[in-house]
This record gives sequence, structure tokens and C-alpha cells, in this order.
Amino acid sequence: MFNAILSENKEQLIDALIAGYSTKTLTTVTKFPKRRFGKTELQISILTCGGMRFQQNWCPDNLPLLGSRSPVFGLGMSGISSACQENVVDIVRCCLSLGINHFETARFYGTSEMQLADALHGLIQTGELKREDFILQTKLLPADTVAKAQNFWVSSWEIFSKLGYIDLLSVHGLNSEEHFKWVFENGEETVLPFFQSLVTDGHVRHLGFSTHGSPKLVAKIIHKNQFSYVNLHAHGMFGDYHGSGCASENDDAYGHSASIKLAKLYDMGVFIISPFDKGGKLYEPSSTLTSLLNPFGITAIEFQSWYQWWGTEGNVDTIVIGASKPSDLTEVHAAMCRFENNRAVCTTILADATRALKKTILDTCGAGGLELLYKGLPNLDDPRANGIGIPHLVWLWVMVKAFGLYSFAEERFKGMQDEANKWNKSKTHAENILAWNFNPGRCLFWKEQEQVPTEALSDCPDPDRIQTIIQEVHSWFCSAGNKKPFTDVQLQERGWDAGYSLRTWTDFPGYGFSISGVVMQQLTCGVFGPHGRGKRKEKKYVNEVHKCRTFWREIHAKTESGIHLNGAKNEHDAIVEASPSCG
Repeated sequence: MFNAILSENKEQLIDALIAGYSTKTLTTVTKFPKRRFGKTELQISILTCGGMRFQQNWCPDNLPLLGSRSPVFGLGMSGISSACQENVVDIVRCCLSLGINHFETARFYGTSEMQLADALHGLIQTGELKREDFILQTKLLPADTVAKAQNFWVSSWEIFSKLGYIDLLSVHGLNSEEHFKWVFENGEETVLPFFQSLVTDGHVRHLGFSTHGSPKLVAKIIHKNQFSYVNLHAHGMFGDYHGSGCASENDDAYGHSASIKLAKLYDMGVFIISPFDKGGKLYEPSSTLTSLLNPFGITAIEFQSWYQWWGTEGNVDTIVIGASKPSDLTEVHAAMCRFENNRAVCTTILADATRALKKTILDTCGAGGLELLYKGLPNLDDPRANGIGIPHLVWLWVMVKAFGLYSFAEERFKGMQDEANKWNKSKTHAENILAWNFNPGRCLFWKEQEQVPTEALSDCPDPDRIQTIIQEVHSWFCSAGNKKPFTDVQLQERGWDAGYSLRTWTDFPGYGFSISGVVMQQLTCGVFGPHGRGKRKEKKYVNEVHKCRTFWREIHAKTESGIHLNGAKNEHDAIVEASPSCG
């Protein structure tokens, strides 16, 4: 009924996590399967290891303080603490042991490129790894001149040249019409020919792009037929980040589901960015979402993993998790093991859970569902909206109302507040949107009692409802002084509090870092400021995950379809009890 080896190896799995997954410990544990990554023909693991969490700091590795290649005062790798680099090596070993062969980073992830290259090269030198055993991806920002693109490349190649070649090179953050122009239509300064020359020279095997752009922009890029794969925010039930609520190229769909189908028509590999973080902070789901999934015996991370891998008609090739420590991989690995070893039952569970979440969205939106709610909303760069991220705000309303994802929506809303603070009323719309970063779209000027411009909602079936929704979203997150809009008790009453948390510390580099924080990190050699390595020992982390899953199962045992911890009633319950996860 289920793989007995996995059940027998629970303690081995936890011991190996604590030890850092040596390559000799997990030979009998089910490994992540691989899929063809579009026209690249690469066989890529369905889970990718992202490099945005494990680096020592966010300070550029070539900052010229006391020399080049400088994470800490120009010291190169000697400026990286041994504990931090050992953790990166352990993550790589963990991945390889679980069958994860794809490692992804970027030029502007601080010291990530340098540390990943050093870890991979070191394992090659010791004979633990061969170059053909892994797929390496890095990403370079689009540039408005060829010279700038060349400078970005030189900085990355200086790091990765010792590995021989880069498998996948992405144009990172192809987010706007301006970026599109730089890459494809900028006269002599068009940068695409330079990137293509890297493939011709053998330094790079395949070109792709990553984006926070609208579905219409993504379609425009894909139709150019110049890239072999795409890194995309497409999060299923939990929206598509900045693509949420935005119409496709033919105005017949909303979000990035159409983008994925179009990419497949061009035989492109599809890589899903941040399914567990930007896809709802699913490592810390609300009590509402937890309750919605409890009757099906799955966690939020398990549902998202299953949906991406097996609920998208096979159109998603790989999803990424940014691991800051080896044990960050356990919940996703458990999800894969459960499904791979119990496909018939888990397929039914996934279908039932998907229907339940869709019904919740429909009940929230009313007749017509999401499609009617999103119909006619202007894209984020539409001048009629005056910079207001209307689809984004409506998406946040749905996520909170349907699934109780208040903490997640609050973080996303803060980004829109940052954009509002930068918005200069003396400048034109076009000038203002040029200043947008990776998180386009602002919120209302709430203190000025701003409303969405009437003309921005002229194509909406019910503009008054959209106005009401957007005002309600602002009331959730905007308040006078330092007073919080809701107390903890009020959040609990609404089901907007955390059902549980797999996060045992909060100082991930992806959260709340700033220029001042990075400078502080540099000046104090990483003592203060954002950093990527956890402070707690692996054993404590595993124990806390164990506690979390035990709590989840106890709560689930109280539901009508409950799982009896001391004896399974049926095959479905036995599978959940035998799940080779942290518990």
C-alpha cells in the first residue's frame, strides 16, 4: 500500500537532516523524479534548490571596499564564515541525495553566486560530484546598454568559469515594456545578441527569462521565440503574484495559466518561482486555510506541491524552494514521497482538495467567480489607473477573504505602500513607473482619501464593488499612528491568524532587507543586518517541525473525517500516518 522503506527510514531521515545529509546516508529514500525541461532537453528535477536564502549576506560580492570579490571588506571567500559555507555545502549534498539536480541563483543575490560556485567546485574537486550531475542557473538583470550587460556577465563568469559552463542563463526581471525594448528593440544597444553570443561561445548552454510582468507582456516575450524556458510566478489556487487579476493576451483568461500554456506551445521549460512564499507564505498558513485542508489530510505545502506537479496537466516542470538549511526541504520531500508512492489515492485527495478551495473562492467572489471579479481590471501599467495596482489589491482581498492569508497579504501590501511613497505627483505616469522595482503597483494615498479613478474601472461589470473591495483592503492594513488594525484576538476570531508555522526564525535575507541593512551587515561583518544563515541548530529545527506536524495531526484527528493517531481507519488514513515527513 505504501513504500515500507520510507516508513522504516523516518529516524534515518531526521538523523541525516541533523547531520547535513551526507551523500552516503539516504540511498534508500525516494528521490525527486525528473522531467524534460522543454526544448533545452535537460532532465530537470521537479524541485529546484534556490539560492536566495543560504548566502551569508546581501552585500554585492564585488563591492570595492578593500578589493574585488568582496563579501566582507574585500576578503573574497575568506570573508565567508566557515559555518555559513559548510551549511551551503550541506544543502548541496542534501539536494543531491534527494535527487535534486538543479541549482538556481542570481548576480544580485549578494554572495550567493560565489558561495554556490565554491560549494559545487569543492565537491567536484573531492570526487563527490561530476559537472554533468547538476544543472546550474544564474540570472542577470536586463540592461539598457550592451556594455552594462557585458559588465554583469563578467562579474558572474569570473565566479562560475571554474565550473566550465553555465547550463541556464536568464534575463532576470524582464518586467516592463522598457525592459522588453532593451532586450529586443534598442538599436545598437539591444542586449539579446550579446546574450546569444555566450551560447555560441559555449559559456552558456541555454537562454531563458524570469519575470514579474503581466500576462500580456509575458506573451509578447514568448512570441519572440528567443528563449528556451521561463521562470514565472504562477501559484495556482493562491494567485500569480503580480500577474493576478491581469488579463491574458486575448483577454480570455486571467493570471499566468495562459502564460504557461503558451510557453508549452513553444516547447519552453516552465519553472515556478516562489510557490511557497509569494504563493501564500504556505510555511505559515492561516488557521482558515489549515482548516480547509485538514479534512483531506494534507498541509498547505503538500497541497501546493501536488497541485504544481500533478494538477497542472504536466505543464510545470520544476518548482523552487529557497533553502537556508537542509531541513527546509523536508516538507516538500514528504509531499513528493506521499504522492509518488500512493498515486491513485493522492490523485483523488488532490482533486477533492482542489474542488474545495475553488468552491471557497467561488463563495467569496459570488456568481461568476474570479473571472467576473477580475473582468475589465486595468493592467498595472495602464495610465488610467494612475499607478494603482488594482488587480493586485483585488487579489489580496480574495486571498484574505477566502483563505485568511492576512499576514501574507500584509507583506504584499507593504510593498505597494513603498511604491506609493515613491510616487511623485509632479512627474508623469510614464516617469513614475520607470522607478518601479520588482514589485510594481502602488496602493491608494489612504490619508488623502483617494479613490480609484472612475475611468480605470470603466470596463468592469461592477465598478462600485471593486471600489468597495479596494477600500476594504486598505482598511485592513492602514491605521492611524502605530495602532494595528486588528488585535491578535480579532485575527483569531476571523481565522486570519497562523494555523502553525514552520519558520523557526525570521531573519531570512528575503524579508525586510534594505540598503541600510546591507550596509550595516557589511560594516559589522554580518553581526547585524539581514543574513541568510539560521541561528538555531538543525536538531532544534527538526524538533520544532516534528512538533508542528504532531499538532497538525492532533487537530486533524478531531475533525469528522479524522485521522486516528493510534490506528488508521482506511487506506487514506494509513497513507497519512505513514507519510515520511518530519513527524
